[in-house]
Amino acid sequence: MRFVDTPECSRGFRLIPSLAVMGKVPVRVTGGRYKPIGLDGETLTVVPLARALQKGFSTLHYIDILGMTRGEVEWNMIQSIMDTGEVWGDVGAVDSDSIIDVIMAGASEAVVSTKMIRSLDEIASCFEMTENLMVQIDYEGGVLACDDLMRKMTAPQLVEELVSLGVERFIMNDMTEGRKHISRELIERIDRYIPKEGAVFVDVLDLFEVEEVDERGASGAVISCSRLIEGLI
Repeated sequence: MRFVDTPECSRGFRLIPSLAVMGKVPVRVTGGRYKPIGLDGETLTVVPLARALQKGFSTLHYIDILGMTRGEVEWNMIQSIMDTGEVWGDVGAVDSDSIIDVIMAGASEAVVSTKMIRSLDEIASCFEMTENLMVQIDYEGGVLACDDLMRKMTAPQLVEELVSLGVERFIMNDMTEGRKHISRELIERIDRYIPKEGAVFVDVLDLFEVEEVDERGASGAVISCSRLIEGLI
C-alpha cells in the first residue's frame, strides 16, 4: 500500500488515521452511508489494513460502528489490533463500565464522545477508572450531547469543566452539515483552558483541512484512513 502525500505541518503536529469498522469490515462514510473500503476491486480486511496504517503512522484511531449503534463490540477484533503501537479505541462507551473494557482490550487511550456518554458525572467516573481517557466533543452549532447540562454549555465551557475533572486530551468533531470551515470555537477559544501537557486533536474531512487545523494551534488532526492510502475506494 502507498500512502498519499500529506501536508507539511509544524513540528510535533500529528496526523492520526481513523479506521472505522462495521462487524469485521473496514468502512468509510459516503453519502451518509457506510460502505466497505476496497483496493483494486477487493474489499479489505481489518487487521492487514490496521497493520499497514500502524507502519506509516504512530497512532491509530479505531472506531467500532456496531458498538456505537447496537452495543455489539467486536472485542476479538480490537484485541488483535491493539497489541502493537498506540491505538485510541472508540466503541461507543456510555458509562465507566464500558470504558474500562476498552482499556482491558489493550487500547492505549479510551475515547468517549459527548453524544454517547450519559453525563458529566459519568465522564468523571470514567476518568476515575483510567487516566488514559480522551473526550470527543461532538459539535453542530453547539455541543451535541445526551446530557442536558453539557448541551447548555459552549464548547470552551465544557472543556474548562472537563479539565477541572482532570481530562486533558480531546478530539474536536465538527459535525455541522455543509460546513466550509471547522468552527473556530472548537480550536482557538478552548486553547486557554488546555494545560501545557494536554492535547487537542481535530477531526477533519479531507487533507486540505489539515494545514488549517495546524495553523490554529491544534496538536494534530484525525482523518479517515481512506484519505491516506492511494487507490482506496
